[in-house]
Amino acid sequence: MLKKQFFLFIVLLGLTTISANAQYTPLYSFNDTSGAVPFGSLTFSGNKFYGMTQFGGTYGDGTIFSVDTNGKAYKVLFSFNGKNGNTPYGSLILSNGVLYGMTNQGGKDTDGNIFSIDTNGNNFNDLLDFNDTNGQYPGGSLVRLGNKLYGMTMLGAKYDSGCIFSIDTNGSGYADMHDFNDTLGQYPNGDLICIGQKLYGMASAGGAAGKGCVFSIDTNGGGYTDIFDFHGSDGSVPYGSLTAYKGTLFGMTSNGGINGDGIIFSVDTNGTNYMQMLDFTGANGRYPLGSLILSKGRLYGMSNIGGAGANGNVFSIDASGLNYTDLFDFNGTNGAAPQGNLTLLGNLLYGMTANGGTNDYGVIFSLDTNSVAAVNELKTENEVVRVFPNPSNGLFQLKITNYELGMNNTVEVYNMLSEKVFSQSVISNSQFVINMNNRPAGVYFYRIIAESGAIIGEGKLIID
Repeated sequence: MLKKQFFLFIVLLGLTTISANAQYTPLYSFNDTSGAVPFGSLTFSGNKFYGMTQFGGTYGDGTIFSVDTNGKAYKVLFSFNGKNGNTPYGSLILSNGVLYGMTNQGGKDTDGNIFSIDTNGNNFNDLLDFNDTNGQYPGGSLVRLGNKLYGMTMLGAKYDSGCIFSIDTNGSGYADMHDFNDTLGQYPNGDLICIGQKLYGMASAGGAAGKGCVFSIDTNGGGYTDIFDFHGSDGSVPYGSLTAYKGTLFGMTSNGGINGDGIIFSVDTNGTNYMQMLDFTGANGRYPLGSLILSKGRLYGMSNIGGAGANGNVFSIDASGLNYTDLFDFNGTNGAAPQGNLTLLGNLLYGMTANGGTNDYGVIFSLDTNSVAAVNELKTENEVVRVFPNPSNGLFQLKITNYELGMNNTVEVYNMLSEKVFSQSVISNSQFVINMNNRPAGVYFYRIIAESGAIIGEGKLIID
């Protein structure tokens, strides 16, 4: 039985995607000299953000920068030159006035490095150079627990499939905690998160079906467990990091799902109760390459392409998987191809795009979440389709309101392989039973087709 209380009663709407024009403010456009193609999230401290660009700067190998939250006082704190690293892919973390991060390439052996630097741009310290044997090409950010930093590399180590490592904040005590292989995950991407004494993350390939997996490992390096394997139809190539809330992990895959455009999912920390919360369709976003953030029961994220302008978008969705809202669509001029994560301060979302803006090198922006609150509130008033209980043992009650049905309407249900497993006519607005108690447990997809051919409702059914 699913443990998450908010899954016990689900209301589904005929219009599953809402578009909202959130108040967008461009704060800064990169110009190559100041950095180009930013990646990762903005790190907040005081009234400043700290971040990195993959390219640009004095030597063209990327930068570390600071900027006020209003977009003023932009400053390049450090320019990478290849020897001290280049092409940073992740975000910075801040601890006791010191920033820690990684570059994907460069360093002594050109395989990337771990570094620290003061917030004023002084005292850059190359803590460790990757050399293939100890890992190669880190693709995410670090997490700090006590005096240790934990992270991952995408390649290198024993099986050339990446590793999980720890290192003291002073650069000593490097330990290869786990070597990925094809069977239990391969090519990890994104950051690790810590819950208690365990770290959780995702591998972009490998696992039972070769499509990637969600894993956990003890902070002491033991107990590595592949807790969930993607199979393509339920997502593939997970990218970015996980977000945790009360025993549930939320994340995204950059590919797979019904349309092949990626998905939003949730799964319990023990690997059970997997739920495919949303399938991207192109119109509502495509190929997300960042992570989700959670605030007041709502998840916020970005897709890399897709949306109304096919340049990516900012979206939100309830933690239950309902009320997906396209908050803002990039159009190139105002930004394009976001690759990282959002930062929420008060009612404002802050983020970066890798391209677009005045010089087409990316932008820093803010979005006011207050400007879309009224849109979300309207949705419960315009309820069209109600399905309950969901999950169930196979019997679902369906109620249609606020829509005048004709005489020839159909309810269809499909499995994860897009095979039709149920079809029946509906001839009135009275309550209707979808009987699937002869079907195995899992996630199914329904749609209600009016006699005009219009789809008046669609969503998920979960048999537990």
